Amino acid sequence: MLKGKDMLSIHDLSVDEVQEILALAKELKAKQKAGVPHEILKGKTLGMIFEKSSTRTRVSFETGMYQLGGQALFLSNRDLQLGRGEPIRDTARVLSRYLDGIMIRTFGHDRVEELAKWADIPVINALTDLLHPCQVLTDLLTIEEYKGKNLKGLKMAYVGDGNNMTNSFLYGCAKVGMTFVAATPEDYRPDETVFKNALEDAKETGAALSLVTDPKEAVKDADIVTVVTSGAAKPFIDDKWLKPGVLLSLPAEMRVPKDFMLSCRKVIDNKAMHQLWKEFQNCEGDFHENVGIISSYMIQYIDEGLMTWDDVTNIGDIIAGKAPGRTSHDESILFCMGGMPVSDVAWGTEVYNKALEMGIGTKLNLWDEPYKL
Repeated sequence: MLKGKDMLSIHDLSVDEVQEILALAKELKAKQKAGVPHEILKGKTLGMIFEKSSTRTRVSFETGMYQLGGQALFLSNRDLQLGRGEPIRDTARVLSRYLDGIMIRTFGHDRVEELAKWADIPVINALTDLLHPCQVLTDLLTIEEYKGKNLKGLKMAYVGDGNNMTNSFLYGCAKVGMTFVAATPEDYRPDETVFKNALEDAKETGAALSLVTDPKEAVKDADIVTVVTSGAAKPFIDDKWLKPGVLLSLPAEMRVPKDFMLSCRKVIDNKAMHQLWKEFQNCEGDFHENVGIISSYMIQYIDEGLMTWDDVTNIGDIIAGKAPGRTSHDESILFCMGGMPVSDVAWGTEVYNKALEMGIGTKLNLWDEPYKL
């Protein structure tokens, strides 16, 4: 159904196509975990245009192509005439002669649309200022894994400014029949056209979409809460507003009740990284005031002897099957992500060097020493 189709926006996909993507992703993930060969893209090459850099996007797409038997080419503006003023249509025509697909991570959404217009091969939107469809599709898969196959009727709350993630969540939740409530400042609402389109999409699935300004209203009875904040803000989420079994995804500043923090299931992107932040910060007293992200509470309570690092699970251990995922329907889970750029680069370098050591992927033409202006 999807063969040869562009993936620029979840809005462009049918309800059945979204379900097909999630089902295939789940199947391929299970095969990868079980060591079952699944080289369905053998002999295929994906060109990856990065006008906006990203550690996770590059590593995930490149690793994914390798696992599927294909090859990925990293193409920055320095590598393409696109960075020297060549029209997008010319780049699209040239790449179509050599590649089997193009992934692009860029700024204006019109650039992706123009690339797809002139390319004779599928184009994947890996991020624009307007939309981030691949990220939301993977988030829907994660929610399905944690909350059960049927997403219809689940409530997701979003707290933060209206951005490309909010826009794509509107489309994604509309396609799977979820309730989605976004709490944003009045002057930072999601894109108006996106919201109107999503409301039309929601008519097919019965999804309920709404925009509010009060975070309490958004998170009340939510099954999933995702929060985006600036460094100056420290929003508070009371567990009294949440359903049992909630998944809180917190990549930024946030406060929750102490009792909830100590009693909920705590999952983190990388324990060692957060431990090093504490070591390098050398903070006294309230570590949260100095760092902000939710793991600082974990570290503070560990220092106070109220919990231990054994009470915190690395997400990688869950993915690798070394630790269980959700253990019950009512288990409330708090997931903390760090993601500082310096840590991203360090992590990406470690992954790259390990891949070279294991003979995986392509050796890149990198400088031996940092470039100096």
